[in-house]
Amino acid sequence: MFYAADKTMLEGMGEKNTQLRFSQNYHLAAIKKVDAAIESVHVPLTGHNIFFELVTGTKANVIINSFTAEVIGISELQKDSIFKTAQPAPGLDLSDDLKEARERSLANSRPIELPDMEIFLDATPCVVRAALEEDGSEVRPMPSFPLTVPQSTHLKIVFCPITENMSQLDWRLTVNMHGNAGERRESNKFRLTADSGFQSFLPNNEVRPTPVHKIVPHWQVRKPLESFA
Repeated sequence: MFYAADKTMLEGMGEKNTQLRFSQNYHLAAIKKVDAAIESVHVPLTGHNIFFELVTGTKANVIINSFTAEVIGISELQKDSIFKTAQPAPGLDLSDDLKEARERSLANSRPIELPDMEIFLDATPCVVRAALEEDGSEVRPMPSFPLTVPQSTHLKIVFCPITENMSQLDWRLTVNMHGNAGERRESNKFRLTADSGFQSFLPNNEVRPTPVHKIVPHWQVRKPLESFA
């Protein structure tokens, strides 16, 4: 499921046409009812996509100094159901009505993208780093910070938040930047969990939670942090 927040006009960055937006895309989420009178809340599973987009105007550059993340709350995950995007399954035989619903779900979904950066929310403090392959090379080459975004540019950075916590994490991603008119911070709040809602039954009768990447193509860390503080 793709969700985009409203664009923010950065009038204090030197030109009123500079905009930024946070959005996210996930294929699996826990669904919880906060109140019967309001819409259900989705808690996406670890390894989904967070997008940061910055569109600069025609007269001013913007310099991104850094991105920071922080966990602002941890609570018990009381899920009522699971949201799961339909996945391609060649040869699956379904009735016409189910086939139509599946095709509609596939048409409306977006693929999970490879990340530019990983966010480790179980570390103290949280770590935001370039996404790495097993050998330590970058999954997608990233420029270093501070990063100058020239005028008339559309910048997009793909983040993947990571946790092993089976509770609900409420967390915040912040961009620290400055332009002609001085410094500015913009942030957006998100939710995350590692509880997929599925279980795997092992040959020795042991039951374990099924990792999300075994169910949907969310990102699986290839080079873990050496340790969490």
